[in-house]
Amino acid sequence: EEVFLQLRGEDAYAYQGNNGAVTSVQFSPFHRNLFLLSGTDGTVKLFHLLEKSPIRCWEPTPPPGTSGVSGTFSPISAASFSPIRPLVFAATSSDGFVYLYDLGANPLSPVASLECPLLPPISAEDAATEAARGASVSTKHKPVAHKKASGGDAAHNRVTVTGLAFNPKQRGLIAACDYLGRVHIWKLSWKLSNIKADEQSTLDAIASIYSS
Repeated sequence: EEVFLQLRGEDAYAYQGNNGAVTSVQFSPFHRNLFLLSGTDGTVKLFHLLEKSPIRCWEPTPPPGTSGVSGTFSPISAASFSPIRPLVFAATSSDGFVYLYDLGANPLSPVASLECPLLPPISAEDAATEAARGASVSTKHKPVAHKKASGGDAAHNRVTVTGLAFNPKQRGLIAACDYLGRVHIWKLSWKLSNIKADEQSTLDAIASIYSS
């Protein structure tokens, strides 16, 4: 889908969109012309207001050896800039991960991957009890039964992360929520939560290449 910028008194300006739905968009708090876009095609894109095509694009995947994932991309449900560090942003995925990027340390790959807790496996007896109880309530409020996890079923215990937020007051905290109504909070490392001396100039340099 294309993303449009409607300017007063001018025609809409179309940016190259995603191969699927756009799930979030956010302007950088440190540069007026940069914004992030995430989508169900598994990408996070960095745009400059004056460029129709993304100036950077990432496709985060789970760390090697992670159980219960296909090894290919998963839809990205949200992306957000850090309010503290100009070169840091995070993205969340439908398979339960939060990916942290630091463009000053590694412009290509996440510097950290946070994993939401998997759903606990339940026994066949508990699953039958849950299913029987669910049959007596409306579909809207019906509990979801999850299979007992084994090698091939591990993916069924993963949850989609639906939202993401950095803490602007306590800069070392980041939170994510999932479709089951849970909130997960992590403490970031010192490097990810404290600004570096040349960080703003590095971001300005990235943006200036595309505005000249």
